[in-house]
Amino acid sequence: MALLSWITTSDFGAGLKSFLDYQLLVAGKVNIQVGTIFILVLIYLGTKLILNLFKKYVKRKARKTKVDTGKAIAAYQIAEYVLYILMVVLMLQSIGLPITLFVASSAALFIGIGLGVQDLFRDIVAGFIILSERTVTVGDVVEVAGMVAQVKEIHWRTTTVYTRDDIVVIIPNNKLVREQVVNWSQNRLPTRFHITVKVDYGTDSRKVEAALIKSIEDNREVVKIPAPSVMLRDLNENYMVFNLYFFSRNLFRIERLKSDIRFDVEQAFREEGIRFAFPKSEVHLKQNNN
Repeated sequence: MALLSWITTSDFGAGLKSFLDYQLLVAGKVNIQVGTIFILVLIYLGTKLILNLFKKYVKRKARKTKVDTGKAIAAYQIAEYVLYILMVVLMLQSIGLPITLFVASSAALFIGIGLGVQDLFRDIVAGFIILSERTVTVGDVVEVAGMVAQVKEIHWRTTTVYTRDDIVVIIPNNKLVREQVVNWSQNRLPTRFHITVKVDYGTDSRKVEAALIKSIEDNREVVKIPAPSVMLRDLNENYMVFNLYFFSRNLFRIERLKSDIRFDVEQAFREEGIRFAFPKSEVHLKQNNN
């Protein structure tokens, strides 16, 4: 207390007060002093500190309670939205510009800007909806506009995904809200897939069924329950069509898994002497008696 009293009453205290009260800019109700700069810096650092502590808390909570990582990140990003808005409001108040006055005086400007950047605002609002409703979270495998990709990051305006070819794609958040999006990760059960094979007539269909089941039974990425199954889908004019159905949790790399299964099917058919169908054509020769 004695030190505080000395600072406020001594020449040092008077000089410090004079330094902090020094005016840098005065324009209408805006009054920026040296002390105002310190306040603005403290508001910014305080916001960053709170966000950093909250981020650590969310990560620790997610590890202890086994909360989905995507949901934890969504909670942090929503908090980031709110805190940054509060930070801007406090900064405006600190320089003497009430937020109500700022909004009222800038209404016409905002309307003009809004007409020019409607898509930007739509994307930002869509980003908030995505984060709050958690329809799409980091790590999800989604299908949008015929493209299957895994979500890497969700930002205020855009979402970053990478495809099965490891190509990074930036998607506007508005696209994920307005268009039909298939979220494969929302399905907690294994997903069913299939591959199609065509076999020549003359082959025992039950032998084909057994060979298909055998080709897949040792694959670790195929779940055992529900078990794989085979259906004779069609008796074509030239061949029989079989579908091999299987369930897997490997949603993102399913095309690679299908390729591995086709290799195993080809080997199983070779061992069993089963012939794949191939295109056939008949040629009729017309003899001219003249």
